[in-house]
Amino acid sequence: MSHLLAGVVGSAVGDALGVPYDGRERDTFVCEEMVPLGKRTLPIGFWSDDTSMMLAELDSLGEKGEFDPEDVMSRFAQWIYEGRYTPLGNAYGVGRTTSMAVSRYRSGTPADLCGGRDILDNGSGALMRMLPYALLKDHNRHNIIDEAGLLTHAHQISRQVCRIYSYFIDELLKGLSPKEALEQVLMHDTYDVPEYYIQRFQTLPHMARVSVPNSGFAPDLLQGAIWSLIHSDNYADAVLTAVNLGGDTDTLGSVTGGLAGIIYGIGGETGVPTAWSHALARFEYIVNLCEENDALMR
Repeated sequence: MSHLLAGVVGSAVGDALGVPYDGRERDTFVCEEMVPLGKRTLPIGFWSDDTSMMLAELDSLGEKGEFDPEDVMSRFAQWIYEGRYTPLGNAYGVGRTTSMAVSRYRSGTPADLCGGRDILDNGSGALMRMLPYALLKDHNRHNIIDEAGLLTHAHQISRQVCRIYSYFIDELLKGLSPKEALEQVLMHDTYDVPEYYIQRFQTLPHMARVSVPNSGFAPDLLQGAIWSLIHSDNYADAVLTAVNLGGDTDTLGSVTGGLAGIIYGIGGETGVPTAWSHALARFEYIVNLCEENDALMR
C-alpha cells in the first residue's frame, strides 16, 4: 500500500466531507455522507484549501525532487491568484495567515521570512498540509517539517504542533494504534509546546466528546483529530466522528482523514470507501501526483 496515496486521498475525502459544514456549531447538523456545498451547490467531492496546498507541495516535490521553499511559495501564489490546484479553477477557503504570507512573498519577501509570527497566527494552515513531508524518506524530514511550516505559520506553537504531528505519523508507521502512538509521542523531549497543551494531549484518550476542541487553532485541531482516531476503528467512523465535532470541519476532516488513510488504507472493510474516493473532484489528478512522488516516500 502506498502510504502517500492513502493519506492524500484520505485527507481530500475528509476535506470534502467537512467543507459543507465549516463553521457550524457542534450537534446542529449530522454528517453521514458527502453532500453538495452550500447555496451555490458546489458539487459533491469539492475540496478546499487543505487539499489545494497539499497538492501544490506534491507538485513541487515531484518536479524538484526535494523541498524547495521558494518553489512551494510560488505554487501557493499560483493557487490563490490563478486558481491552480483547485477543484473548479478558483481558490476556496484561503486562511488569513496563509493569505498574508503569500502576499508578502509576492511583494519580494524571501520565502522563509513570510510566515506569520504573532500568537494569532497559529491557525491550522501549516498543520493541514504537512502529510507529504512527514512521509518523506529523508532522514532530515523533521527539519523539513519546521521549514515548510514557517513558510506561512512561523509562530513556535504552530511549528511545534506540526512536529508533534510528524512524530505521530512516525509511530503509526510502526504499526502502533493511535492511542499507543500518542503515548510514544508524548515521551519526546524535542519540542517546546506550552505545558497546558501537552496536558490536553495526555488526557485525550479519556476526554468526553463535549470537551474535545474543534477550533482552527493548531493544537485544538490536532487534538480533535487524534481524539477521533482513538475513538474509532475504521476510516469512515474516524472522519465522520471528526466532522461531526463541528467548528473547523473541513480541516478536522482533512487532518483526521489523512491519518486514518495511513492507518486503514483505501478500500476494503475499514479503508477509505471507494464511493467517497471516486467522488472526489480531480481524483485522477490527485492519484497521478501521488504516484509521481511515491519513490520519495516511506
